[in-house]
Amino acid sequence: MFAALAGNGLGQTTTTAGDGTKSVKLAVVNADDSLTVGATGVKVNTINTLTSTSTTQPLSAAQGKALNDGKVPNARTVTAGSGLTGGGALSSDVTLNVISANAGITVNADNIQLNTVDNFTDTSTVKPLSAAKGKNLNDRLIPFENAFTFEGTGTDADPYKVKVNYSIYSVGEVSAYGAGGTSGGGSGGAGAIYECSDAAIASYNSSTTASKALAAGDVLIFDGTHWRNVENNTSVVNGLNAIITELRRLASGTNNGLMSSSDFNKLNNITTYVSTLGAVTTSATNNTITVTTYNPATGTDTTTTLTFPTATTSLAGLLSATDKAKLDGIAAGANNYIHPTTAGNKHIPSGGATGNILVYSADGTAVWSNVIDCGTY
Repeated sequence: MFAALAGNGLGQTTTTAGDGTKSVKLAVVNADDSLTVGATGVKVNTINTLTSTSTTQPLSAAQGKALNDGKVPNARTVTAGSGLTGGGALSSDVTLNVISANAGITVNADNIQLNTVDNFTDTSTVKPLSAAKGKNLNDRLIPFENAFTFEGTGTDADPYKVKVNYSIYSVGEVSAYGAGGTSGGGSGGAGAIYECSDAAIASYNSSTTASKALAAGDVLIFDGTHWRNVENNTSVVNGLNAIITELRRLASGTNNGLMSSSDFNKLNNITTYVSTLGAVTTSATNNTITVTTYNPATGTDTTTTLTFPTATTSLAGLLSATDKAKLDGIAAGANNYIHPTTAGNKHIPSGGATGNILVYSADGTAVWSNVIDCGTY
């Protein structure tokens, strides 16, 4: 007898009838919500959106196609734009980094930072000034924004003027291109400066009498009540001229003064000069001289030993004592003559006696010999 058993993925239900007959029912069992088991069949519960968070239901083919159509291929590259470095193909992780062109920006691991300067001593040309220091500058400028008033139209009749709205005090002399005013000004104050302009106006020769108009380059002195033109004070002018003449005098061998351009160039071109010449040391092979040079630019001395070798048959140099003695032993006008000894150039040999004659001995050579008496013929 055979029995029906439930296999993998199936459930089994057994029913016993009143007569004892048993019936077995097999059905598909769904383990989660990925499938729906109905009377007409088994259905796959696909997800046709990209908003589901299910971990058991499958994504529909349509949504898979949409993802495939919209995906970025791994051959696509990321290129670093302005201010960035890095990039590369999407086949692996891509890193982009911010780069700083100068000290004005610091690039950190997770941010960038502006290197502001919060002082007035930094000489950087790339770092920005902090807002706090900008406020300090602005606070200092505000009190002076109404310090000056510009007047006049620039014509001969109405020249430009700069009116100072606060008291101004001077220490010593004031160089004037324009002219001092006729209104004076206590303690060198606004009244005297108020009338200064490019137009010629009167200056004071005395506390009440106006004299000539000032010219460019004139010098004003405040006497406590008015500005005076120095030209009206002969002693002062003569004194200034004498001082100027003295200051312009060039230095000479006997007088102090200004350095001329030629003397400057001469000194500027001096790098070293010999300050000490040491003793001469001699030997059989060479002679040495110790020389100390001074560098006026650095204020240092440098000692150098100069070596002069003795002359040889192949090397120029100094004359040795031996060669000097040999030279002294040669008479004036002497020459190094060597008489030839070849045939025809030999002298009469020494020796011989009365009646001897020279007879042949060898080629170019003769010797003394006695005369042989051969009798009378």
